[in-house]
Amino acid sequence: MKNNAPNTLAFARGVFIGLTGNTGFGTLPAGALTLLDTSIDKLEEDIGNTKTGGSAETAIQEAQRVLVNNQLHKLAIFCQENCNNDPTVFLTSGFKLAHTTHTHSPLPKCVINSVANGASTQLVVEAAPMANAKSWEAQVWVGTNPPKHADCLKPTRKMTLINLTPGTLVNIQMRALGGSTGFSDWSDVVQHMCM
Repeated sequence: MKNNAPNTLAFARGVFIGLTGNTGFGTLPAGALTLLDTSIDKLEEDIGNTKTGGSAETAIQEAQRVLVNNQLHKLAIFCQENCNNDPTVFLTSGFKLAHTTHTHSPLPKCVINSVANGASTQLVVEAAPMANAKSWEAQVWVGTNPPKHADCLKPTRKMTLINLTPGTLVNIQMRALGGSTGFSDWSDVVQHMCM
């Protein structure tokens, strides 16, 4: 199995450098770069530990790689939304432009196919397939609280939502990124009890 952690580490460092002091996107979310810097350092340490460690060290490294990818995903969304549709500005972030041979057209409204309980504090949610979708995001909330970007293990149409509160009825929406407008419409709200 190929180890993608070194590639993630190199890419994350490039984004950190690209966004440090970069005013092209307005003000970055509070603490986002500090958090990314700390996560990069931890991933580098975990990569070193796997050279002399075993399967436990590899699992720790993989969890940290996923965490760094989630942080990068959130920053990429922020940069995409705040670059004024200027690819030159977007590229200063350290992220790359997605290339596609598909015709760009607006994405249809996202549809959630299923929600199931995963491990404690986790829900597994899956959206219907969508042509021209590049990645996916979810938002969650409880009761009348405002929606917040979901912590998840993968930005794919089947993702595990994490850090939820057991015993709560969670409201979930998903949308796809891609197409000519950048995003699909949010799906209808689906509710599911987190165990």
